[in-house]
Amino acid sequence: EMNSAFNEGLSHYYNKDFPEASVYFNNIVKKNPKDKTAQYYYKLAIKYAMDGVPDNWSGIEKLLEK
Repeated sequence: EMNSAFNEGLSHYYNKDFPEASVYFNNIVKKNPKDKTAQYYYKLAIKYAMDGVPDNWSGIEKLLEK
């Protein structure tokens, strides 16, 4: 169930539907606060929902931390 919710969140994320993506990732984090990947995408989705994305945005992120 968590995996399908994550995939659904990613689908919205890559379609630039950031508000909807943030809902999916937030729900995952509520159920599993240690899910760093869901936390990461949740923060990005919120940021992009508020600030928008560059025209050349591909959805690929450079991970600067582990």
